[in-house]
Amino acid sequence: MNQRTIDGGAGSIGVLSELAKIFGVKVKRAKVMLTDASLLTRQVRATYRRHQIELLASEDLILADVEARYGSFTLLKVNPRVRSLHQAPVCDVRASGADHQVFNADGKLSQAQSDLINSGLLTRLLEVISPQEGEEINVSQRLVRVFLQRPTTQRVMAVIHAVIEIMPHEDGLKERDAGFEGMPAALRPLLPLVRKWAISDDEERSQKLKRCAPATRRKLASTVVPLLPAIDQFLASFGTNPPEEVCAWGDLAQAALEAQSLLVEGSHNRTR
Repeated sequence: MNQRTIDGGAGSIGVLSELAKIFGVKVKRAKVMLTDASLLTRQVRATYRRHQIELLASEDLILADVEARYGSFTLLKVNPRVRSLHQAPVCDVRASGADHQVFNADGKLSQAQSDLINSGLLTRLLEVISPQEGEEINVSQRLVRVFLQRPTTQRVMAVIHAVIEIMPHEDGLKERDAGFEGMPAALRPLLPLVRKWAISDDEERSQKLKRCAPATRRKLASTVVPLLPAIDQFLASFGTNPPEEVCAWGDLAQAALEAQSLLVEGSHNRTR
């Protein structure tokens, strides 16, 4: 029998309450609809071992996001819960006696994705997670996302530890800041937003923008959009092949424009 918690939940929501106690934070209400129409109604955000953690839950599902910076790395999906009928896997990864299908957007592994798979690290992660039917793993530029069906508290913590300890993490902030020494003074206040929103993968960026609060989108748009001319000028100063850390400014600009578009769309929907 599931023991009810002070949050008034059982199942995965009860597990989320126990995880909130471990992290020393509170469970918040949420309303996040997944592509398969699953509705997640509780949220926990915390910093754990210097990594940002976000957990979302319904009665039967916990979605765990663990910060992991890979630099230039497009979205990789393992055992996707929803897939196109015409899409074929780019490869299989065998772990714990099972073959796990791997997909990405263009059907061809990038060099960074091939390196990750050939290193065996993704196999090690899958061996720890041991995904069951209906459980999906995403590896993207900024995080590893794991969909877990009614997991125990111990299993969620094992997944978080596995991502932190097994997966390669770019020591990106110091390197990126060093590459920004020549930036215009007007752009320097935007550095914290670059770290959070300079996401080159279109799907990952879109998902993150749609899931964040309208106030967060409003702050991103109102802070960055007025400085778009300065960003464009800075990017243009590097010619046709700017270094990767400079391209991050273009990714930030794109995120701000998409945030602005979502705000306008939301405003139109409210006035109908």
